[in-house]
Amino acid sequence: MARRCVFMDRDGVINEKPRPGEYIESWAEFKLIPAAVDWIRLFNALGLLVIVVTNQRGVALGRVNPKELNRMHARMRKQLAGLGARIEVSDSGHGIAPEHLHRVYDPFFTTKAARKGTGLGLSVTYGIIQEHGGSIEVSNRRGGGACFRVELPLAVPGSARKPVTAA
Repeated sequence: MARRCVFMDRDGVINEKPRPGEYIESWAEFKLIPAAVDWIRLFNALGLLVIVVTNQRGVALGRVNPKELNRMHARMRKQLAGLGARIEVSDSGHGIAPEHLHRVYDPFFTTKAARKGTGLGLSVTYGIIQEHGGSIEVSNRRGGGACFRVELPLAVPGSARKPVTAA
């Protein structure tokens, strides 16, 4: 199934663009454009995948530290996710065996040795996300590793859940 997506340039669309020849070298210099959050929320509500594109010229010229750039992008993703954007987590491990992909959310399913895991983590995660009207998907990445995508609906004013009290 093909998904519709929107590509957004980081500099000048997500954050304030630096002057020519200057580069954002740290999170302290990163200034999120408030309207960008609104656009990302709208695109998410329309079912569009938002892909943020960034030019790594500063890294190529040796002006920006690649590790700092990765930290800055991680904070940007975290901040945007906290404002209602989709969350995607991936790793570079060996992935999940194809025969296990359909079972990873089953209670007590684990591939670990006895007494090394209960198999409840993803089952509980799945339940919490479903309870909040969201979804979670898992797939293997082409180059290796697994990728989990979590989508939660945007909060609607006045729709907060009532706290549960013990009887």
